Amino acid sequence: MYLQRAPLYDWPTLRPALQRFCAVLRCELPLLRLPERIEVVERVVRAHPRVAQALLVDLSFVSHADQVIAYPVLEMRLTDVSGNRVAARRFVPADYLPPGADIRAGLRPEQPVQVTLEMVEPQIDAVSFLFEFF
Repeated sequence: MYLQRAPLYDWPTLRPALQRFCAVLRCELPLLRLPERIEVVERVVRAHPRVAQALLVDLSFVSHADQVIAYPVLEMRLTDVSGNRVAARRFVPADYLPPGADIRAGLRPEQPVQVTLEMVEPQIDAVSFLFEFF
């Protein structure tokens, strides 16, 4: 269990017991990871104005969780007309948050986060952009 402890932190039925355990041992649990409670509210994908064959993405997302949660890993996927993946990139919080942001403070409920991402433009024409949180 110790080696596989990270997924256990997010079990809703186990977390209260872990919190009581940490209160006694003076340890801290990491913030909950609830990527399914995060929604993209706005996105703009365009050609990068200064870098050839690159895309610039302005993205705004919000957490609908009832509490502060961990910033997610964000994946941007580009697909062709047939729905096949032509490119993808994952961004960890340190990649998309501004320098000096306190990642450990977490994502507050209902407060939009605006980020700008850069991605190499795929060789095959992408017609769809999908954002997923992990």
